[in-house]
Amino acid sequence: MKAQDILNCSFPLWYVNFKEVTIDALVVKVPQVFLDYLSTDGIYLPDSDSQPHGDFGDNASTLHSQNLIQSGDNPQSVSPQESRVQNLLKTDDFKEFQDHVVQAIAELGGKVFPKLNWSSPRDACWIAVNGTLCCETFNDICLLLKSSDFIAHDLTDPFLLSSHTNCSDHPQIEYVLVLKRWMEIMPSGEYRCFVRDKNLIAISQRSSQYYSFIESEKGTITRKINRFFNRVLKPTFPNESFVFDVYLAGGSAKPLLVDINPFTTITDSLLFSWEELNGESVLPEVEESRLIENIAFRHILSEGEKWK
Repeated sequence: MKAQDILNCSFPLWYVNFKEVTIDALVVKVPQVFLDYLSTDGIYLPDSDSQPHGDFGDNASTLHSQNLIQSGDNPQSVSPQESRVQNLLKTDDFKEFQDHVVQAIAELGGKVFPKLNWSSPRDACWIAVNGTLCCETFNDICLLLKSSDFIAHDLTDPFLLSSHTNCSDHPQIEYVLVLKRWMEIMPSGEYRCFVRDKNLIAISQRSSQYYSFIESEKGTITRKINRFFNRVLKPTFPNESFVFDVYLAGGSAKPLLVDINPFTTITDSLLFSWEELNGESVLPEVEESRLIENIAFRHILSEGEKWK
């Protein structure tokens, strides 16, 4: 996979072409000071979202990292690391970025789903008070981004598995914070779809839970997604191979595009293996003539069986 193929999956590059078929979102350009903040160790959060451009005061950050504050530490002492972060939080660029984010949250109804160019901090849900990626404040977003290994990958090596091993050959990245309008998505309606050489070859249920209706509806689900792919994505999205996620609310609902990901092992293959998806091993669905419109569809068959 070329580095450009990975860059094409960056949210701001594909969103402009698919606004009508995806979740409403706002994109905020990330200043260098916020990237520096994300790269620091420990989790420091600004005091409040309620006073844009205000003075952060002496306690410019709240420390949420037990490995840096131990019982018995002098509360008046400030480590070099904490001092550095406090200085970042006090800069005009940081405050202006915070203001833009707070305004975007309000414009999107007060609740948002955050991500960077490629990844969401879904591996950090455990640290959120509500246990989800639903954010209502700037601090909610900072906490999730700072706690996520997926976000760290976006920032440090997004072209890890590209064919361009020389970093100097990589395209220039303009990092953005993506804020999607929060919507309640039922896990039973989420599907990951795999495109190889401009052909939709496989669809996987995203949730690991069993849903009885999928077995009887898999033909309809496959045909809807395939029609969506052929009409919307195939003519427009530039990559020969890629992975896209859709949401089907059920009934007569049309597929809603959720995300586009690189066709590479960095992307979770869910109920398939990458050997199967790359054509290195034969899909059982092919041998057993169980393809639907030449597409392999897998879902959790029951509590005791992984897929069919």
